[in-house]
Amino acid sequence: MNVRECTGRQIWRVYSKVYDALLDLMPYKKLVSEVASRVPTCPGRVAELGCGTGNVLSAIITKRKGCVDDLIGVDSSAEMLEVAAVKLPEVTLVLDGALNFLDRQGDGTFEAIVLQNSLYAFPDRQLVLDAAARVLRNGGVLIISDPISPAMSPIISEHLREGSWRSLMSPRFAVVGTVNLIINALNMNGTYAYSTPSEVGRMLAQHFVIEEQSICYAGTNVLFVARRSVAAE
Repeated sequence: MNVRECTGRQIWRVYSKVYDALLDLMPYKKLVSEVASRVPTCPGRVAELGCGTGNVLSAIITKRKGCVDDLIGVDSSAEMLEVAAVKLPEVTLVLDGALNFLDRQGDGTFEAIVLQNSLYAFPDRQLVLDAAARVLRNGGVLIISDPISPAMSPIISEHLREGSWRSLMSPRFAVVGTVNLIINALNMNGTYAYSTPSEVGRMLAQHFVIEEQSICYAGTNVLFVARRSVAAE
Protein backbone atom coordinates (compact mmCIF):
# COMPACT_ATOMS: atom_id res chain seq x y z
CA MET A 1 0.00 0.00 0.00
CA ASN A 2 1.47 3.40 -0.99
CA VAL A 3 1.49 6.62 1.06
CA ARG A 4 -1.47 8.03 -0.86
CA GLU A 5 -3.62 4.95 -0.08
CA CYS A 6 -2.61 4.96 3.60
CA THR A 7 -3.42 8.65 3.94
CA GLY A 8 -6.75 8.24 2.20
CA ARG A 9 -7.82 5.30 4.33
CA GLN A 10 -6.99 7.15 7.52
CA ILE A 11 -8.96 10.21 6.41
CA TRP A 12 -12.06 8.28 5.38
CA ARG A 13 -11.92 6.17 8.56
CA VAL A 14 -12.19 9.34 10.65
CA TYR A 15 -14.61 11.04 8.27
CA SER A 16 -17.01 8.10 8.38
CA LYS A 17 -17.71 8.80 12.06
CA VAL A 18 -18.84 12.38 11.45
CA TYR A 19 -19.64 12.69 7.74
CA ASP A 20 -23.40 12.76 8.18
CA ALA A 21 -23.10 15.97 10.18
CA LEU A 22 -23.13 17.51 6.68
CA LEU A 23 -26.82 16.60 6.46
CA ASP A 24 -27.44 19.48 8.87
CA LEU A 25 -26.09 21.90 6.25
CA MET A 26 -28.68 23.36 3.89
CA PRO A 27 -26.24 23.65 0.94
CA TYR A 28 -25.20 20.01 1.32
CA LYS A 29 -28.79 18.82 1.37
CA LYS A 30 -29.43 20.86 -1.77
CA LEU A 31 -26.37 19.35 -3.44
CA VAL A 32 -27.49 15.79 -2.70
CA SER A 33 -30.94 16.58 -4.05
CA GLU A 34 -29.54 18.21 -7.20
CA VAL A 35 -27.31 15.25 -7.99
CA ALA A 36 -30.03 12.66 -7.35
CA SER A 37 -32.53 14.60 -9.47
CA ARG A 38 -30.33 14.03 -12.54
CA VAL A 39 -30.49 10.24 -12.22
CA PRO A 40 -32.98 8.69 -14.68
CA THR A 41 -36.09 7.12 -13.20
CA CYS A 42 -36.27 4.54 -15.98
CA PRO A 43 -35.22 0.96 -15.22
CA GLY A 44 -31.52 0.22 -15.48
CA ARG A 45 -28.42 -0.29 -13.40
CA VAL A 46 -27.11 2.74 -11.51
CA ALA A 47 -23.80 2.88 -9.65
CA GLU A 48 -22.43 5.59 -7.40
CA LEU A 49 -18.64 5.51 -7.29
CA GLY A 50 -17.35 6.80 -3.96
CA CYS A 51 -20.77 6.52 -2.34
CA GLY A 52 -19.50 7.25 1.18
CA THR A 53 -22.23 6.91 3.79
CA GLY A 54 -24.98 6.59 1.19
CA ASN A 55 -26.62 10.02 1.22
CA VAL A 56 -26.95 10.32 -2.55
CA LEU A 57 -28.06 6.69 -2.81
CA SER A 58 -30.80 7.42 -0.28
CA ALA A 59 -31.97 10.41 -2.33
CA ILE A 60 -31.96 8.29 -5.51
CA ILE A 61 -34.16 5.69 -3.80
CA THR A 62 -36.61 8.43 -2.84
CA LYS A 63 -36.69 9.66 -6.44
CA ARG A 64 -37.26 6.11 -7.67
CA LYS A 65 -40.13 5.72 -5.22
CA GLY A 66 -38.34 3.19 -3.04
CA CYS A 67 -37.02 1.01 -5.84
CA VAL A 68 -33.54 -0.29 -5.06
CA ASP A 69 -33.28 -2.85 -7.86
CA ASP A 70 -30.04 -2.44 -9.82
CA LEU A 71 -28.74 0.28 -7.47
CA ILE A 72 -25.10 -0.18 -6.43
CA GLY A 73 -22.87 1.81 -4.10
CA VAL A 74 -19.11 1.47 -4.44
CA ASP A 75 -16.49 2.77 -2.02
CA SER A 76 -12.94 1.89 -1.01
CA SER A 77 -13.59 2.71 2.66
CA ALA A 78 -15.01 -0.15 4.71
CA GLU A 79 -15.92 2.29 7.46
CA MET A 80 -17.95 4.48 5.11
CA LEU A 81 -19.80 1.44 3.79
CA GLU A 82 -20.55 0.23 7.31
CA VAL A 83 -22.46 3.47 7.94
CA ALA A 84 -24.21 3.20 4.56
CA ALA A 85 -25.22 -0.41 5.25
CA VAL A 86 -27.02 0.58 8.44
CA LYS A 87 -29.00 3.26 6.61
CA LEU A 88 -29.55 1.29 3.40
CA PRO A 89 -29.57 -2.44 4.21
CA GLU A 90 -31.41 -3.23 0.97
CA VAL A 91 -28.82 -1.64 -1.34
CA THR A 92 -25.94 -3.58 -2.89
CA LEU A 93 -22.73 -2.09 -1.48
CA VAL A 94 -19.33 -3.03 -2.89
CA LEU A 95 -15.99 -2.50 -1.15
CA ASP A 96 -13.67 -1.66 -4.02
CA GLY A 97 -11.88 1.08 -5.87
CA ALA A 98 -13.81 2.77 -8.66
CA LEU A 99 -11.58 1.57 -11.48
CA ASN A 100 -11.36 -2.01 -10.18
CA PHE A 101 -15.14 -2.15 -9.94
CA LEU A 102 -15.70 -0.77 -13.43
CA ASP A 103 -13.13 -3.11 -14.96
CA ARG A 104 -15.21 -6.08 -13.80
CA GLN A 105 -18.42 -4.82 -15.44
CA GLY A 106 -19.68 -5.66 -18.92
CA ASP A 107 -19.87 -3.18 -21.79
CA GLY A 108 -23.02 -1.07 -21.92
CA THR A 109 -24.55 -2.58 -18.79
CA PHE A 110 -25.33 0.62 -16.84
CA GLU A 111 -27.97 3.30 -17.26
CA ALA A 112 -26.20 5.86 -15.06
CA ILE A 113 -22.94 6.40 -13.16
CA VAL A 114 -22.74 8.97 -10.35
CA LEU A 115 -19.63 10.58 -8.89
CA GLN A 116 -20.46 12.92 -6.03
CA ASN A 117 -17.44 14.55 -4.40
CA SER A 118 -15.21 11.64 -5.35
CA LEU A 119 -13.49 12.27 -8.70
CA TYR A 120 -10.86 14.52 -7.11
CA ALA A 121 -9.68 11.66 -4.88
CA PHE A 122 -9.06 9.20 -7.74
CA PRO A 123 -5.42 9.03 -8.89
CA ASP A 124 -6.58 7.64 -12.24
CA ARG A 125 -9.41 10.06 -13.10
CA GLN A 126 -9.19 9.77 -16.86
CA LEU A 127 -9.07 5.98 -16.67
CA VAL A 128 -12.14 6.00 -14.41
CA LEU A 129 -14.07 8.20 -16.86
CA ASP A 130 -12.98 6.05 -19.80
CA ALA A 131 -14.12 2.92 -17.95
CA ALA A 132 -17.42 4.60 -17.02
CA ALA A 133 -17.99 5.32 -20.71
CA ARG A 134 -17.41 1.67 -21.55
CA VAL A 135 -19.92 0.31 -19.03
CA LEU A 136 -22.61 2.88 -19.82
CA ARG A 137 -25.02 2.06 -22.60
CA ASN A 138 -25.05 4.44 -25.56
CA GLY A 139 -27.27 7.25 -24.27
CA GLY A 140 -26.54 6.46 -20.63
CA VAL A 141 -25.80 9.29 -18.22
CA LEU A 142 -22.72 10.25 -16.21
CA ILE A 143 -23.38 12.68 -13.35
CA ILE A 144 -20.42 14.37 -11.69
CA SER A 145 -20.30 16.89 -8.86
CA ASP A 146 -16.78 17.72 -7.77
CA PRO A 147 -15.00 20.49 -5.84
CA ILE A 148 -13.46 23.42 -7.68
CA SER A 149 -12.73 25.50 -4.58
CA PRO A 150 -11.39 24.58 -1.13
CA ALA A 151 -13.35 27.37 0.57
CA MET A 152 -15.84 26.38 3.27
CA SER A 153 -16.94 29.94 4.00
CA PRO A 154 -19.43 30.22 1.08
CA ILE A 155 -21.12 27.01 2.25
CA ILE A 156 -21.36 28.28 5.83
CA SER A 157 -22.64 31.68 4.67
CA GLU A 158 -25.36 30.14 2.52
CA HIS A 159 -26.39 27.84 5.34
CA LEU A 160 -26.69 30.74 7.79
CA ARG A 161 -29.00 32.56 5.37
CA GLU A 162 -31.39 29.61 5.39
CA GLY A 163 -30.68 27.42 8.43
CA SER A 164 -29.76 27.49 12.08
CA TRP A 165 -26.31 28.39 13.41
CA ARG A 166 -26.75 25.78 16.16
CA SER A 167 -25.95 22.89 13.81
CA LEU A 168 -22.53 24.45 13.20
CA MET A 169 -21.67 24.25 16.90
CA SER A 170 -21.73 20.47 17.23
CA PRO A 171 -18.45 18.62 17.95
CA ARG A 172 -19.09 16.44 14.88
CA PHE A 173 -19.16 19.46 12.63
CA ALA A 174 -15.87 20.68 14.10
CA VAL A 175 -14.30 17.39 13.03
CA VAL A 176 -15.87 17.73 9.56
CA GLY A 177 -14.22 21.14 9.24
CA THR A 178 -10.86 19.74 10.33
CA VAL A 179 -11.03 16.84 7.86
CA ASN A 180 -11.89 19.23 5.05
CA LEU A 181 -8.86 21.35 5.91
CA ILE A 182 -6.71 18.20 5.64
CA ILE A 183 -8.28 17.28 2.29
CA ASN A 184 -7.62 20.79 1.01
CA ALA A 185 -3.99 20.53 2.13
CA LEU A 186 -3.68 17.21 0.27
CA ASN A 187 -5.08 18.93 -2.80
CA MET A 188 -2.38 21.59 -2.47
CA ASN A 189 0.42 19.01 -2.25
CA GLY A 190 -0.87 16.98 -5.19
CA THR A 191 -2.16 13.94 -3.31
CA TYR A 192 -5.66 14.86 -4.48
CA ALA A 193 -6.60 17.12 -7.38
CA TYR A 194 -9.48 19.55 -7.65
CA SER A 195 -10.16 19.99 -11.36
CA THR A 196 -11.29 23.14 -13.08
CA PRO A 197 -14.56 22.89 -15.03
CA SER A 198 -12.58 23.08 -18.28
CA GLU A 199 -10.35 20.19 -17.17
CA VAL A 200 -13.37 18.00 -16.41
CA GLY A 201 -14.89 19.00 -19.74
CA ARG A 202 -11.76 17.93 -21.61
CA MET A 203 -11.72 14.58 -19.80
CA LEU A 204 -15.33 13.96 -20.81
CA ALA A 205 -15.04 15.11 -24.42
CA GLN A 206 -13.77 11.84 -25.87
CA HIS A 207 -16.81 9.74 -24.94
CA PHE A 208 -19.60 12.08 -23.86
CA VAL A 209 -21.81 14.92 -24.95
CA ILE A 210 -22.11 17.41 -22.09
CA GLU A 211 -25.75 18.29 -21.56
CA GLU A 212 -25.38 20.41 -18.43
CA GLN A 213 -22.60 22.27 -16.68
CA SER A 214 -23.42 24.41 -13.66
CA ILE A 215 -21.94 25.67 -10.41
CA CYS A 216 -23.45 24.33 -7.21
CA TYR A 217 -22.79 23.82 -3.49
CA ALA A 218 -22.59 27.54 -2.78
CA GLY A 219 -20.19 28.05 -5.65
CA THR A 220 -17.62 25.46 -4.51
CA ASN A 221 -18.55 22.55 -6.83
CA VAL A 222 -19.14 22.06 -10.52
CA LEU A 223 -21.97 19.80 -11.70
CA PHE A 224 -21.79 17.96 -15.03
CA VAL A 225 -24.45 15.85 -16.70
CA ALA A 226 -22.95 14.06 -19.69
CA ARG A 227 -24.59 11.67 -22.13
CA ARG A 228 -22.66 8.65 -23.37
CA SER A 229 -22.33 9.01 -27.12
CA VAL A 230 -20.55 6.63 -29.48
CA ALA A 231 -20.77 9.40 -32.07
CA ALA A 232 -18.51 11.59 -29.87
CA GLU A 233 -15.61 9.15 -30.33
